Amino acid sequence: MACARVMSDEYSKLLRPYQAESRRSWKDLKKDHAESGRDIITPCPYMQEIKEAKIRRQDATRKRKVCKNKRGFSAREPINGVQCTLWLPRGEPRGTLLFLHGRGQCGDDNEMNLTVGLPEWLEKAPERWPLAVVIPQKPDPDEDWSAYQRQVLRHLDSCIADADLDPQRVAITGLSQGGHGTLHIAANRPHRFRAVAAICAFPTYNDEGQLKEVTKKEVAGETARLADCLTSLPVRLYHGEIDGIVPADRSREMQAALKKRGGNVGLRVYKNTGHNAWKKAYGESDLADWLVDHLSST
Repeated sequence: MACARVMSDEYSKLLRPYQAESRRSWKDLKKDHAESGRDIITPCPYMQEIKEAKIRRQDATRKRKVCKNKRGFSAREPINGVQCTLWLPRGEPRGTLLFLHGRGQCGDDNEMNLTVGLPEWLEKAPERWPLAVVIPQKPDPDEDWSAYQRQVLRHLDSCIADADLDPQRVAITGLSQGGHGTLHIAANRPHRFRAVAAICAFPTYNDEGQLKEVTKKEVAGETARLADCLTSLPVRLYHGEIDGIVPADRSREMQAALKKRGGNVGLRVYKNTGHNAWKKAYGESDLADWLVDHLSST
């Protein structure tokens, strides 16, 4: 009862300014709402926001429902607020792949991270991916993946140990914001990975943490720094030719920087494709075969 009273008091505080301003009877307010056709029966200005938030939550739940109880997927215990799922193929894994999702799949439900990119194809074409796949979920969309590098690598180590996987056969891949994270985490820990595959990736944000309007000097400087750290690793880059969020030139510049340093790098730019180049990259056999080859080699 005490809890209910507190909630009631808080709700009254929200209502009071609006009710005082209206100076109208409850009957008149109900009549106005009925005539307007709005599905609201209280004068509270926050009700529409609450209703819209509920609808968004229901939509997200419907989208995630197909990701629950998938064959091969198992949720892991969170590490310092970072959720994670491990996917295992039916047969013996030929290596381990760390997958980093994009901005839109951030959160703490350990479900949205299974809705876009590689996890979709683990369900649609599991035979193409004979690898163990570690799928962490970044909590904050405004933070870089590198801010969670310690938790991500702890999840990777935990999955490798629990599934008795080879710690020497690990690759990393990611899309968009996860592509950015792929380049940075691989550059920070090149000894941890055998191969790197980044999709619609970019090297840096500007000083305000925004992707657009990054200066050429900022891009060139960070591209060079990353390339210096990645020359020892085979790298594959994928991008959409008409990407309106991350220009394809970001991948072209990274390819040029790696080639200049003698790196092993390949780039595929998909014609008539926008930011969602991951649909083709993960949906075709080229990337899967390349990763499996590098992870299977002695």
